[in-house]
Amino acid sequence: MPDVFFRSLKCHETTGGAGSDQVRVYFKGELIFLSSMKGGRHRSIGAGPEEGQLKRRFDGPETVWVKEIDDGSDDIIGTVDLIPFGATGEQAAPMYGDGSHYVLYYAVGGA
Repeated sequence: MPDVFFRSLKCHETTGGAGSDQVRVYFKGELIFLSSMKGGRHRSIGAGPEEGQLKRRFDGPETVWVKEIDDGSDDIIGTVDLIPFGATGEQAAPMYGDGSHYVLYYAVGGA
């Protein structure tokens, strides 16, 4: 089974709303990251065996959700579909939902 190593999230531009975004990242229904983000911020996701990453195992197709939480609503910034034994190594997933520009950095490896 492969592992995914969540590294960081970079905000180039926030969503259409004023101020910072309240960003959440979900994997397999689990909240793995929560942070207030402004343009130019680059934040590590979690802390695993190696500082600045969060390791999770997956054995079937999974979707990573990046959402911005507004007053009572979840705006989708972007998603990443992970497929076992698909692309491996370091990855950068650009996301442009709701007028924003974010990049999720992660790696896939293991078997």
